[in-house]
Amino acid sequence: MSRTPQPSPQVRDALMNRARDLGYDLTLLRPTQQPQP
Repeated sequence: MSRTPQPSPQVRDALMNRARDLGYDLTLLRPTQQPQP
């Protein structure tokens, strides 16, 4: 996994989908440094 400060939308979407599959609360996973559009 690369440590890019801003992951691509595809990567971020995949992570969000994975987190949802694992049962995480997505509202807690939003980075504070990158406001959602």
